[in-house]
Amino acid sequence: MKKILFVCTGNTCRSPMAAALLRHALGRRSGFRVHSAGVAAHSGAPASPETVAILKESGIELDHHRSRPITSEMVREAMLILAMTRKHRETVLELFPEAGERVFLLGEFTGDPSLREIPDPLGSGRSAYLETRDAIVAAIPPLLEFLRHAGDIEEAEADGEA
Repeated sequence: MKKILFVCTGNTCRSPMAAALLRHALGRRSGFRVHSAGVAAHSGAPASPETVAILKESGIELDHHRSRPITSEMVREAMLILAMTRKHRETVLELFPEAGERVFLLGEFTGDPSLREIPDPLGSGRSAYLETRDAIVAAIPPLLEFLRHAGDIEEAEADGEA
């Protein structure tokens, strides 16, 4: 099973949202496990209520998510690590230099320089969470295309929508 890891700060907003949206887009038939972690996360915190509510509107459940800090095992097992910001990417590479060429910014996949870093909605209102969701959603089709070109998924496996 191929693993993809999303990384943010506390693992309660952006990375669990991105993981849930990608799982939804991949559908049940994919050969992927999609996880999330935080570079400064404490274990066991639920996803933010706003994140849960925004995803629920799209029919995606995140009620059972619990935050967790990034570990060497997660990094070792991930074929692809997607960071929300340049700082997250730098931190992952400082902690796990062996991750090297497997660490990208999720926003790089959009091709839109204004979406290069996924904004942190924590402590902001609903509109900030929607902006974050929309930035993540914009990255998913090009990410799926990247995985397709790399030979990691077949065309029929990527028919889900975010």
